[in-house]
Amino acid sequence: MAELQITIRFLDPRFHGRGDGGEPEWPPSPMRLFQALLAAGKARWTEELASAFRWLEAQAPPLIHAPRPAPGSARLTYVPNNNTDSPAQLRTAKTVAPTLMSVQDNAQRPEVTYRWSINAGDRSYAQRIIGAARRIRALGWGIDLAIGRGEVIDTPAARAGDQREAWFPEQQDDMTPATTTLRTPASGSLASLEAAYEQSLKRVGPDGTIHDNPGRIVFTPTAYGRSQARPTIAFELCQAENPQTSAPVRLTQIKCLVAMIRSAASSATVARALGENGELLVNQVVLGHPPDAPGPRLSILPLPSIGHPHSDGRIRRVILTESFDGDGRVIGTLGGLLHGHELEPEHPKDRLGARLIRIDQPPRDSVVRRYCDDSKTWASATPVLLPGYDKHKQHRGDQQKRLARAEQLLCKALRHADIQQPAEIELSRVPLIPGTAHVHDYRPREKLSHYPRYHVRLTFNQPVAGPLSIGAGRHVGFGVMAACG
Repeated sequence: MAELQITIRFLDPRFHGRGDGGEPEWPPSPMRLFQALLAAGKARWTEELASAFRWLEAQAPPLIHAPRPAPGSARLTYVPNNNTDSPAQLRTAKTVAPTLMSVQDNAQRPEVTYRWSINAGDRSYAQRIIGAARRIRALGWGIDLAIGRGEVIDTPAARAGDQREAWFPEQQDDMTPATTTLRTPASGSLASLEAAYEQSLKRVGPDGTIHDNPGRIVFTPTAYGRSQARPTIAFELCQAENPQTSAPVRLTQIKCLVAMIRSAASSATVARALGENGELLVNQVVLGHPPDAPGPRLSILPLPSIGHPHSDGRIRRVILTESFDGDGRVIGTLGGLLHGHELEPEHPKDRLGARLIRIDQPPRDSVVRRYCDDSKTWASATPVLLPGYDKHKQHRGDQQKRLARAEQLLCKALRHADIQQPAEIELSRVPLIPGTAHVHDYRPREKLSHYPRYHVRLTFNQPVAGPLSIGAGRHVGFGVMAACG
């Protein structure tokens, strides 16, 4: 199924829009976009464009990708009072408190993208909406200058390397609480907005009286949940002597591979590059010391080559990702320092003869996309190490009780990974993805070897953004999940 994507690029990283009760609205609601599209489209209004807007208001609420927000500093200003013609009060106090939009690069402009799934017969409507999007000049207040663009995507692009947060409309049967409520278009939104505009033209009567009653605007309050993106960088494993050639690593070498990358990421050079608190950041984020300390952690995730019937499952790429509460500072530093770094083993017999080459365009890499896309269904590419024990005396010989215990431990692992959305669970000892191996073929580090291992398939109610890693070994290459479909 194709997608209509409307992207709004803001010229300034501050957004002033307000929702119900004057509270800051984030992300900008689909209804706000609908109104901006309508204002842009009215300059070249036709009945065909009107039918496209009636089509759009009948669509399901869109998915939204938006930068991470932060509250801006509030300031008091005075503006003309538009609600009275009395000369006694020409200005009224107004508090301005923008929402700040974060971007990875200061040279970039923040963007918000809205995505609707559309049928093949709806392309003509979508193209008319795209034409209106090109004429958008602002979204939010009049000072929130923005440029709109749209496109129809036959194969929706993965979000690998996209550090924005994903916002999904919640279903009524979802058990997870909504993060926010946004106004979305509904049947009748176009007619109500046109009626409100006509009423505004009659705001001042012939006798000078003012009527501030634009009429009720039709929309639907929709609960949206947030799936945060993790700060992530991707590397390819290339031969040390010939960086143009791949250097595949066997699944049995995950322990050695992760250890070498972890050693490079915790070097004194990295600590100095991170600045004044660099040593502390390396200890907490990279090495995880102490283990129970709050705050972000670095996960080193080898990516088996999968996605093709003849994939061999060998590791040719690695992603480094911070946990959901990470700010990307460590990732940004490692991206520059580890590019071109040759992996050095502790023992000569473990030498891989590989160096790390940064992948500058992760969305173009088909393997990386499988691990960083949005999907409802995820399956383990490396076994999940469950945080506990599934062999109790009372479960001996009873496979059903043992699986029930394993499911309890998996739910615990999901909580540890900060994944709150409910999911259907499937557990297996044998691979669920072609190219991967039986759980007993892997060799985790000694301190993790006693944990029970399972391949896992998770089906969520709503799409979840990758990369995902769960279980006791989620920071060191185990429990790496791949998107399925």
